[in-house]
Amino acid sequence: MGLFVFIACEGEEDKYPDCSLVLCPPNTVLLDYRDSEDNPLINTVFVKDSFKLFTPTSTQYLKIRLQGDHYELEARYPDLETETTYFLELSDTETDTLVFNFSVLQSTCCTDYNIDSITHNGTAVTETDTHRFVLVKD
Repeated sequence: MGLFVFIACEGEEDKYPDCSLVLCPPNTVLLDYRDSEDNPLINTVFVKDSFKLFTPTSTQYLKIRLQGDHYELEARYPDLETETTYFLELSDTETDTLVFNFSVLQSTCCTDYNIDSITHNGTAVTETDTHRFVLVKD
């Protein structure tokens, strides 16, 4: 019969992990605007260098991002507040309302944003891919 003794000690890598080796999840959400026939609208119908997203107390500008063969809008979670009504200026005559519903989890190296849904003009929209939503304009 043998006796096994395990001794564990906490090393520096346990107290202070090397965050440069950690790949954090994305901190952006992509908005893919489509018409009812599934045609992309960003940079075709709605053409701008950036799109104004605002509340009565704040303003930010969303960049367009090429995703495969079409463009989408990119919003950064750190610039958004959950459950806040935003207005997105698509053109001089069209403005949509958006409400982002997400939670934030802070770990040692990363901030993880878990989005539940986006409400687009009063209708809840769920993710089509990770951190990507298709918003349909009629």
